[in-house]
Amino acid sequence: MKLSSKQVAEINHLSKVEGWSNYALSQKYEVHHSTIERALRPKDQPLDDIPQGSLEPAVPDMLAPFLPALKKIVDDEDKIRGPRVLELLKKKGFQGSINTVRRGLRALREKPRLQQAYTKREVLPGAEAQVDWAELGKLRFADEQMKVYLLVIVLSWSRDIYAHAFTDMKGPTLCRGHAYAFKHFGGIPSTCLYDNMKTVVIKTETKLACFNENFLSFATSYGFRLRNCNPRQPQEKGRVERAIRYMRESFFPLRDFLDLRDLNAQLHAWLKEVSRQRRWPDERKFSVGQQQEKEQDHLHPLPVELWFPKGHVECRVHKIPYVHFQTCKYSTPPALVGHMVRVVYDDETVEIWEANKMHASHKRSYRRGRYIECKQHVLELAKHHSRGFSSTKQSAIMRLVPESVEFFKAIKKKGMPTAQPTRFLFELLEVYGSERLNHALAAFKRSGSLHMDSLKRILKNQDPEPKLHTIAPHLLPSAIKAKTTIHQNLNQYSDPTK
Repeated sequence: MKLSSKQVAEINHLSKVEGWSNYALSQKYEVHHSTIERALRPKDQPLDDIPQGSLEPAVPDMLAPFLPALKKIVDDEDKIRGPRVLELLKKKGFQGSINTVRRGLRALREKPRLQQAYTKREVLPGAEAQVDWAELGKLRFADEQMKVYLLVIVLSWSRDIYAHAFTDMKGPTLCRGHAYAFKHFGGIPSTCLYDNMKTVVIKTETKLACFNENFLSFATSYGFRLRNCNPRQPQEKGRVERAIRYMRESFFPLRDFLDLRDLNAQLHAWLKEVSRQRRWPDERKFSVGQQQEKEQDHLHPLPVELWFPKGHVECRVHKIPYVHFQTCKYSTPPALVGHMVRVVYDDETVEIWEANKMHASHKRSYRRGRYIECKQHVLELAKHHSRGFSSTKQSAIMRLVPESVEFFKAIKKKGMPTAQPTRFLFELLEVYGSERLNHALAAFKRSGSLHMDSLKRILKNQDPEPKLHTIAPHLLPSAIKAKTTIHQNLNQYSDPTK
């Protein structure tokens, strides 16, 4: 597999800046480790003012006695291939393999990489924070995997770190991460330094960068300036790069997470209890936490009310009234079927809006393939179905009362029809509600009985005077509501004269 120039640049960044091993890179890009080694090989650079002694190639020991002959062969014909070189060296007594010759040719043809010198960046307290994303790849949570991105923000003077894991790197997500970080630091730095991420910098054709308007308005509302690094100069934001490597090596190894919320909870606790206790690099008698307390006095104060921007996407509600958002499905009122709605989300909630009106609000789920439902939405489906109403009611009962699933399985196993038990359970659901019916079915299952009178007796013992559930008027379709039932006085049947 041939790597693109963009992939080669990413591999060099991950290896030399973030400290990834060749094995980890080969797994990420699904290539052989030798392909990674070729991508990491230094490119040709000018050799002006390099001492001649530094140009001595590192050839294999077996080839060292034949090095003058090998140099002469390469000088005479630079593009000569390994098999022909092996043939010529064997005439001079060489006993090695073709791989040894190829390593020798590679060492001769590669030119040493120049190491550039840099000056140490000095910053004032509260003057700057460095921001970058780290791609964590697919992390395993319980029984599934999820692609996770880590936003890392570092105060340049004190080296205090804030990090938060997200499932995307979109603009609203970046803004929320900044708001979380400012709350963590207790203030706002004067300037934030970025690489050329598209959510911040649109283009850098000239020395003046063109910033993203949405993010620029967010920065203006919080009162900090934007500054971007020069392209392909990671050393300009080396403190955040080193912080990413520090967390990769010190926090993530041999650590298990239940879900994304658990990851962030463990990460934030570690940042406060462990990361802030490390020594301050400029003067090791201080800790990072002590210097952060000093720097907090130099940060700009937080606004009275923090603004946490929300993301939004447009989607259509299909004939099954759910909206699909990031591998999960969230219920909507049946009246929205066929409508275009706006899904507004943050890290905790997912809201469904149409025409400036919120129709539903759900707790956001990070588990793949989950159905997130509102009980009212499930029950409202019943009044939209007159045909096949029994199966619709059974579906609603199974969604709202989890213990009913085993009850219906037991009925089907005995070959009994489910229509009458379904109607009976639905009537009990009207009167007692889903929570009480679920507890009663759990006790009913332990008794081993399938008689409906036993279930009704359990419910009456739990609540001798039940009240009609508030959702009862919405359960039946209009065709059934129009029908009336005449209740007969059964006492007359015991008197033969009547």
